[in-house]
Amino acid sequence: PITPHLTEQLWRYFGEPANALDAAWLTVDEAALVQDEITYVVQVNGKLRAKLEVAASVPKEEIEQRAQQDINVQRFLQGLTIRKVIFVANKLVNIVAN
Repeated sequence: PITPHLTEQLWRYFGEPANALDAAWLTVDEAALVQDEITYVVQVNGKLRAKLEVAASVPKEEIEQRAQQDINVQRFLQGLTIRKVIFVANKLVNIVAN
């Protein structure tokens, strides 16, 4: 029962002239929510092998190609045949090989 009264006193203590209940809510800046770069996790057979930083506008095919060209990923693909590439938008690329 004391919390609303304490809040009101603190509100005035910090220099706000209006009532705490009448204060305006914060507004969301939509531009701040847009990502310019996305980090993709690259897996080979479900195990983390690399991370890629790519622009948000890069198409799926180019991201898969960059993932396969990564030096560490190539080490784990030597002598194996790529059976499937699983792409999850904005998250990961998983290369299934045997």
